[in-house]
Amino acid sequence: MGALQGVIDPNFANWPHLYMYVSAAWLVILKPIFPVLGPAAPYLGVRLLSAAIGTATVVAVYRFGRRSYGEITGLVAAIALAVAFLAVRDSHFATVDTPLTFACMLGISAAYRLAEADTGRRRLLAGVLLGIAASIKYNGAVVFASLAAAESLCFRVPRRALIGLVTVGFIGAAVFSITSPFLLIDFSSFSAGIGYLFNHLAAAHHPEIGYIRIPERALWYGLDPPLFLLGLGGVAYAVIRRSRADWILVAFVIAYYGIIGSGHTVFVRYADPLIPPLVILGARALVSACERLARPRLFLAAAIAIVMVPAVSHDLAYDQLIRQTDTRTQAFDWLRIHVPAHDRVAALYFAGPAHDEAMIDRRDGSHGSTDAYVASFLQNRLQHQYSIHELAEPDVTRDVLASLRADRVDYVVYSPITPSDGCGLSTALQRALETQTKLLMTFTPTGGRCTDAVFDSIDGYYVPLWGYEKWVRPGPRIEIFDLHAFP
Repeated sequence: MGALQGVIDPNFANWPHLYMYVSAAWLVILKPIFPVLGPAAPYLGVRLLSAAIGTATVVAVYRFGRRSYGEITGLVAAIALAVAFLAVRDSHFATVDTPLTFACMLGISAAYRLAEADTGRRRLLAGVLLGIAASIKYNGAVVFASLAAAESLCFRVPRRALIGLVTVGFIGAAVFSITSPFLLIDFSSFSAGIGYLFNHLAAAHHPEIGYIRIPERALWYGLDPPLFLLGLGGVAYAVIRRSRADWILVAFVIAYYGIIGSGHTVFVRYADPLIPPLVILGARALVSACERLARPRLFLAAAIAIVMVPAVSHDLAYDQLIRQTDTRTQAFDWLRIHVPAHDRVAALYFAGPAHDEAMIDRRDGSHGSTDAYVASFLQNRLQHQYSIHELAEPDVTRDVLASLRADRVDYVVYSPITPSDGCGLSTALQRALETQTKLLMTFTPTGGRCTDAVFDSIDGYYVPLWGYEKWVRPGPRIEIFDLHAFP
């Protein structure tokens, strides 16, 4: 959003800048129809771009599968990716994970072409795609593992393979520098961003290390068990067969899983780039197994149905849920009607329904925004009717009512920090609010019912990964308390 206002240095290096510029260019194209798309047009615009890129990834998977394993494998792999829940879900998002997945798939495809014939043109293309993947998100550099496998397959002489790999690496580094130039111009921010990345992965926001969390949470629920198990079978089959494509795909899977899995703060969406290689290898194993049977087409059709139907059901349940009005929208609309002008409201950033102009002017409450226009596209709405006291996460664990009253807070919008259905959770602030103030309104995503839904508890996304039976809308459970009334 800053780029549309001429702020071309993102002043941010937690991930590189290429997709920010791509998104800005895309929004310039869409800007004439913003009035038609509504007040959240830039959000919707980048989400449309992400959906298009997610769809293009299906095509890339088909082309790789067809080229390396045959037409039927390409079709089965494309169908699998088209319904794989995590790929479907994350193609709804205006984040870098789906573009990263697409770039990694293109890089893997370039590695396979390089293994077929190591020409100067193919080496140049491989280096360019390596740089693009890394410039979307740093972990895109893992494509280098597939390129290393390709160079090793091309040359039996290690020296020639090393020269080719160094060449590709230099091209990739040059493309990375050109497409994210401010990482080098403002090297201190770059260093700080890299430091943040390592601290982020090392921070123990979840007791399970990524090596456990990725298969147990991200892939088991993100692919649904039949498709996940098929992918694992495909990896095992590839290790046995060890064709040229097997080496290239397995090299990426092992390298990416090895690096991302080493962290403790691993969001489910970090597993996105693993999905295309897994569905390709799984499709190849399934097709190979069915070809050994008496009626291969019949068994293949039955197997596809068994594997795909749970994923399709998952996709449809998710899409139906997120079409409903979010509890945060409900809370915002209620506050807009019932809270008098100039009153003060305390709320958490992710779960609360708004932030205000004063927070942006102070800069300490602007979450890195460069101006009010950019800040208006923060997680929550920009509020002009009433002012906001932003609750910090430590405030939830303490009885801070006295300090809130001292800051002239009139209402508290309370919700759990961790995405959940709100059942079984109790904090010091919540208990104080329940005993010392008056509850005015409650908004719940489940109609007040407790559920067995599974969440990515460390990501600020208030929609379950799995278990939608009792859910009627997305969002956290939200309670609004009047600080000046008593229960």
